[in-house]
Parts: sequence; C-alpha cells; structure tokens
Amino acid sequence: MIDLNKRVIDLTVGELLDLLQREEKPTYVYGLRGLSEILGISEGKANWVKKSGIIDAAIQQVGFHKKIKINVEQARSLYLKNTAVYREFMRNRK
Repeated sequence: MIDLNKRVIDLTVGELLDLLQREEKPTYVYGLRGLSEILGISEGKANWVKKSGIIDAAIQQVGFHKKIKINVEQARSLYLKNTAVYREFMRNRK
C-alpha cells in the first residue's frame, strides 16, 4: 500500500506505475451508450431494457433534459437477476 501523504516526487518508478495502472470502475454511466457498454449489449437492446422497467431502480433522470444517469453496480445486478428469471420462465414454458 502506498502512503497517500507521500509527495509525487518521492515515489519510486514502481509505486508511480502502480498508481497509474489502477483502474477505478465508474460508479455511474450516462445514456443508452453507457448502459450498453456496462451490460455488453447493443444500444437497441439497452433501450429495450430501459423501457421494460427491469433496471428502473438504477436510473435517475438528470435535470430537465432526457439524459439518464445509471448506477453501474445496481444496473448490472438487476439486469442479471431479471434475465435469469426470464430464462428460467422460458425453459419451463416448453
């Protein structure tokens, strides 16, 4: 663990590389493009998911515009839970 009070000039090359390579996951994404990227689906499918109400708890509307703000972790868990329920329903329907 790197001391957060250490000056940047005092870091070793290894410590600096560790800091630069840390990838922080975004906690929020914006719009259908962001939703499609975090779920690994097309923008058309992302639009269907949003309109279906599956991830309503993870979506907030930003201001008066049509832009939406999506909580990444909550959207992923809701999507995976609901798609698993849907798959099980389709299996039992046959």
